[in-house]
Amino acid sequence: MPQISSNAITLEEFIKLLETKPACEYIGVKIIQKPMSKIRHSRLRAKLM
Repeated sequence: MPQISSNAITLEEFIKLLETKPACEYIGVKIIQKPMSKIRHSRLRAKLM
């Protein structure tokens, strides 16, 4: 389940943050951690590349 930051930040502050694994998204004033892709999805993506 994605984690959501409880503190509101600006877009400029989000851009200055370091990259995380898994990656995070900035939606509105919240930071939401993207879920890791499933194995099946990863295999399909590899085949398409």
